[in-house]
Parts: sequence; C-alpha cells; structure tokens
Amino acid sequence: MTLLVIDVNEPQTGFVKAMYSTETGEGKSGDVLSNPFTGTQVLDPDFNDVQTFTMDCGANQGQFRMNSNTGLITLSSEYDLDDAGKTQEVVTCTVTATDKGGHTVSTQLSITVNEINDNAPVLDKGSYSYFVSQCTSVGSPIGQVTSTDKDVKPEHKDVTFDLTSNVGFLVGNDGKIHVAQDLCDVPVGTKYDLTLTASNADGLKDTAPVTIVITDPTTTTSTTSTTTTTTTAAPPTAGGSTSSADGFFDNLENLAWFIPAVILAAIMAALLFYFLYKCIRNSDALSRLCCKRKTSISKVRDPQKIDGKYEWNVWSHSDYTDTKIEMR
Repeated sequence: MTLLVIDVNEPQTGFVKAMYSTETGEGKSGDVLSNPFTGTQVLDPDFNDVQTFTMDCGANQGQFRMNSNTGLITLSSEYDLDDAGKTQEVVTCTVTATDKGGHTVSTQLSITVNEINDNAPVLDKGSYSYFVSQCTSVGSPIGQVTSTDKDVKPEHKDVTFDLTSNVGFLVGNDGKIHVAQDLCDVPVGTKYDLTLTASNADGLKDTAPVTIVITDPTTTTSTTSTTTTTTTAAPPTAGGSTSSADGFFDNLENLAWFIPAVILAAIMAALLFYFLYKCIRNSDALSRLCCKRKTSISKVRDPQKIDGKYEWNVWSHSDYTDTKIEMR
C-alpha cells in the first residue's frame, strides 16, 4: 500500500510582533524608510510559503508606499510638517500579509515623521546699500539685517551671519552691521562691495550683495545708512542774537511763498506804471481821468404857436460846449 501525503497550505498564525514602528524625517517622494519587516516576520507553518504585503494608512494612504514582496516602505509624495507648524506627526497603518493560499494575517505599524532642518534661511532683502560718514567711530552700527526660516523647531531657525572680505565692517549674529576700523583715512567716495551670508547649522544658506559707500561728514543722506551732520551756528549780532533775516531765508517754506509774492508785486507795479504812462501821453485821456467836467442843462419852454406853427425857444448856458436838453 502506498500512502501519498499532500502538503496543504495552512494559515499563518500571525506576525512576530503585534506592533511595529519606524521613524523618519520630512522628505520627498522616493525617500526610503527603515524597514521593520526584514527577515521572517510572519509565522507560517508552511515552509515554502510566500507572503505578499499590503498597507493601509487611512487618511495618509497617499503618503506612503510598501513593496509587496519585501515590505520596504518609501514616501510616495513630499512629506512636509513646516507649513502645518508641526514638529512631529505619527501615522498608524495596518499591514496585512497574504500567503499563496489566500490566508491573511495583520499587524499594526506606527510611522513617526519628525520635522527636520530642511529649509535655508532667507534674507529680508535681495541687496543692501549703506552710506557711511567718514570718521564714523569704530563699533557704530550702520544697518540691520534679518532672515526668516520656514522650519519649526527653534534649533532649526538658528542663523549665523557673515560678511565676506571682512574689510572695515563686521556683522554679528544679531544681524547688526557695524564699523570695524578707523574710517578717517578712507577717501570720500570709496565703495566696498561685500557679500552677506546667512546660514544655518546644516549649511543651508542665502546670500545677498552689500554695497557700502564712504561719504563726506557734512553730507546728510536719507538712505538706510548712518550719517553725521555738522551744523555751524550763525554768529551772534550786536544784541547777542543771531540774524532773523538769515533764518528767514534759510527756511525753504518761507521762500516758497516769498518769491511768488515778490513776482506778483513786480507785475502789479509794472501795470500801474504802464497806465500812468498812457495817461501822460494822452492829455485828453488824462483830463477825462483826472478832471470832473460840468455839464449844462438846457431847458425848453413850452412850445408857442406862431403863424400856425409851434416854435421851440431854447435858452441855455453857453459857457460849456456840452449841452443836454431836458424835455418837459
């Protein structure tokens, strides 16, 4: 008698662990996570059975991908915690192993994603310009620079500032640029072209050009720079006070109304002289303008009828040439 024993695919009894875990940092699509399923993790009485892995991460399903043969986990899209302001996020997934007979067993997988220093600091401007007065004392601040960093953890926001060349000027980690050498011997108009660098502990950085120009100590500028203005007091008058006239004409607001007023007065005077000139040349016009003439009034009596006709008798004062007739 021959006894034939056939191998029957039996169900797995489970995973080695009821909960697996892995940890990673923020990353981009394709980044590989450490694999907690290396080696034999599924308990199966069948010696030559093959397991196929699947993973369900619920709402985060689109973030991770599992190799069905090895259980290797990779990011299927960029995972970023910075925009959400999180330093850590834990995702729980259900991992299922299916053997050749279709039997399944499941376990839990916890994936911890940590915020990492993956953003470079960004300077507040693309370039900087400063005008510095000659002989500005050493240590005087001439400008302030700042930077921002999208990372969340405070240690990832730490930044170090640096000025290349370091000739004449330095920048501290507080972002203040200050004078580092005596500038009295530096000619007016000298220009320094430097490069400002903001970097973090992992070497991520941002750079910007810095231009510094040495100016005359008596020149005042309104740019983002430190300037020195020298003011000389006016000499006192005999009474012990400065001239009010000099102060009046030094004020631009006074000149703004005084000059147009002088021009208007000159125009009015010219018009007055013009009319006087015309009157002098034309004596008749002058007499009409300056003298008030008398006008005689002639009166007419009632008409008398003589030889069948009415006759008007006019009597008048003949001293004046102009005659006006008043009718009654």
